[in-house]
Amino acid sequence: MNTMKQAVLALALAVAVCAAISFGPASVFGDETKRSKDYPLPDEFVEVEQTPVATSVPEPIYPEAARNEGIEGDVWVRVLVDTAGAVGGVIIEKRSGNNAGFEAAAMKAALDGEWQPAKVGGKPVACWVSYKVSFTLH
Repeated sequence: MNTMKQAVLALALAVAVCAAISFGPASVFGDETKRSKDYPLPDEFVEVEQTPVATSVPEPIYPEAARNEGIEGDVWVRVLVDTAGAVGGVIIEKRSGNNAGFEAAAMKAALDGEWQPAKVGGKPVACWVSYKVSFTLH
């Protein structure tokens, strides 16, 4: 199963709540306005009736050095899905632990993702959602 399919399957387990996590070096915001009071912080709980659904999440580019060395790994990514379904921020929740460049590749792909936003009462709401990105060699 390719990485994209694994990521989409992992989305079935997506969580629209946040564990305590800080904005650190492993976070990217696509638009400064996404950090406004209209958007939840990564550690803010957002109760939703319908979780975000990925409509297009590009497969990350496998880092060449990792491919050449036969390194595989998993990265957990958390994305801010805004009310329009755009990705407004990305945080690495869990690193692969092997310094192979998987985190940067996963973040870049996540920023280009498109989603159906979460909903409450039929109206779209912004929230964070987590999913696993697996880097496996075939």
